[in-house]
Amino acid sequence: MAFSNLVTLGLDRRDVPYRLLTYESHGEPLSAVDAAHSLDRPAEQVYKTLIAINPAVRNGYAVCILPGPAQLDLKRVARHLKAKKCQLAPRARTAAWTGMQPGGISPFGLMAKRVPFLLDASVREQTRIVLSAGAIGNLLEISTQDTIRLLKPEILKITR
Repeated sequence: MAFSNLVTLGLDRRDVPYRLLTYESHGEPLSAVDAAHSLDRPAEQVYKTLIAINPAVRNGYAVCILPGPAQLDLKRVARHLKAKKCQLAPRARTAAWTGMQPGGISPFGLMAKRVPFLLDASVREQTRIVLSAGAIGNLLEISTQDTIRLLKPEILKITR
C-alpha cells in the first residue's frame, strides 16, 4: 500500500502532481543530506524544514525551508522578521507546534498556520525540489513552481 497522510491527501485534493520517495529510516530521521545520498539525488535539491522562533513574540514562529547542506542564518531571519533575535525551536516544541516529528516536518502540513514561510533564494536554481512528506522516511519530489504557489513563501537568502 502506498504512503498516504494529510499532506499527500491535501496535495491530491488540489490536483498537485508530486512523486513520493522513500528511504529506509528504521524510525529515525536522516539529515536532508543523508536522505539525498540514500535517494541518489543532489543534496542541494533536498530541502529541510526548520522552525525558527522569535522568543519576544507569542507564537512568533517562522517556517524556514532551505537546502539540506546549507545552514540557517538566524541573524538574517531575525532581520527579515524585524526581531532582535531568533532561535531554532527546540525539538519538543517543534513537534508540539507542528504535530510532526522533527526530521519529518513537511511545510505543506503547516499551510493552515498563520506564520511566515521563508524559502531560501537558492530555490530559483531548481525546477523541482524534494521536501518531507510529513513522516520520517517519506519525501515528496514536487515542482518549485507548485511549491511557491501553494506555500506563498517569502523568497530570500536565509542561509550562511
